[in-house]
Amino acid sequence: MTTHEVTLPLFSPMAQTPTKRYRTLVADPPWHYDLRAKDETHRARVTYGTMSQHELLNMPVGLWAEDNAHLYLWVTNAFMAEGLQIVKAWGFEFKTILTWVKGRIQGGRIINHLGMGNYYRNSTEHVLFAVRGSLAVLNHDEVTAFIAERHAHSEKPAAFYDMVERMSPSPYLDVFARTRRLGWDTFGDESFNPSAILETLTPEQNQRLVDENGLSHMPSKLQL
Repeated sequence: MTTHEVTLPLFSPMAQTPTKRYRTLVADPPWHYDLRAKDETHRARVTYGTMSQHELLNMPVGLWAEDNAHLYLWVTNAFMAEGLQIVKAWGFEFKTILTWVKGRIQGGRIINHLGMGNYYRNSTEHVLFAVRGSLAVLNHDEVTAFIAERHAHSEKPAAFYDMVERMSPSPYLDVFARTRRLGWDTFGDESFNPSAILETLTPEQNQRLVDENGLSHMPSKLQL
């Protein structure tokens, strides 16, 4: 059983209303690139599980949000339109775009990271900022672009999370997280040992996982 098979049912349409809800949610979806998936030699081929647009649209992440909440949805240049659809499906209203300029400042100028691209070489990634209900930002002097170096594939910079905490109130939830962060709750394929999730499941959710995955019982340990 993969981690996705355990994590994603927590957001399934059959999931019970959570006991804890969040005022700020960050989501970094595992976008599915057809070319990268089919070509095993592609230099940008991902090594983690991806999700289709249909699967992402039907994740009721909105159940985990307060009636007044902020959403930060990461999108690549290729998935801008799909990201806007997801924002609406999850029950939020799009407000603005934040841009991560991948690079560093050296000698008074920006040294950009040179990424992939069929037309222009990508050196940016974006965040769709959206609001549910009415929730003001905590400060009014933040700009819509930030510069930070790129590290591991899909890893988001600490500068982004610092900005979120400065602009949006807790409690915080990071969906599809790669690592834990102090003061945040996380769900994700790489954020922690998935065996810990078993303790959070209701008996009904536990049985559903057994039935949906053709198991005779729920294992006590899950393999990454």
